[in-house]
Amino acid sequence: MASKQSEKQQGIPIELPSKGFSKSMLFNRFAVEDENDFRIIYFGYCSRSNVTIDQFACAVLKSDLQHQKEINLDYLGKLGTLPLEEPPQWQPQLTKQNIELVNQISLCRFGETAEIMLHVFPVKAVLDASRMKIPEKVTGTAVALLRSNLDLHKHFVRIIYNF
Repeated sequence: MASKQSEKQQGIPIELPSKGFSKSMLFNRFAVEDENDFRIIYFGYCSRSNVTIDQFACAVLKSDLQHQKEINLDYLGKLGTLPLEEPPQWQPQLTKQNIELVNQISLCRFGETAEIMLHVFPVKAVLDASRMKIPEKVTGTAVALLRSNLDLHKHFVRIIYNF
């Protein structure tokens, strides 16, 4: 019985590429909408006159966010105190826009700049690999590379988990 349990709990290697993102952008605004089992996240870059210059939208299952919650909140805690000033409210432009599916949100910072990498990997491939004695590596797809200032980044992490 113990051996079956350890087989079920074996890790599946997932490779998340660090290049080849289909979208790369700076953002200074974001919005999060609750949609049943998903969160829709919009990123935008607005000019000083509050005109949206660029935007990107993605959907992530709440369960995928939950799987990453501990590591991402631990990361947020290491970034220091949250700025008291809330980020500016922003309403994404209503346009016909693709909403990209993601299931992995990776976070990092360097100095006062912060980065979010969004990836998607096929769950079926993970399930198939879990059935093998020696699981094959599952490769994800690089979806978006997003950069912002550190304060906005801190609020982003807080808001996706405390909707």
